[in-house]
Amino acid sequence: MILGVKLGENGKVLAAKYKKEASIFANGISDTINELKDSGITTLYGISKSLNEQRIPTRNGGAWYPSTVKKYLAWIDNPV
Repeated sequence: MILGVKLGENGKVLAAKYKKEASIFANGISDTINELKDSGITTLYGISKSLNEQRIPTRNGGAWYPSTVKKYLAWIDNPV
């Protein structure tokens, strides 16, 4: 008799899926971020503020924060 359910079976599969989706989104937003950098907006705060002012949502539909920009810059520099 087996009791319970084995948890986390799909964890690795879902983690890989989410990483791939984040990488695709990061690549899509990279042109916009590079344009901001080229225009002189180089700080994480400045980039996040500009993305919010342009009403460009994050991958999850939320607002941009400096930490969010930092995460996506890492994805752009080191894609999956």
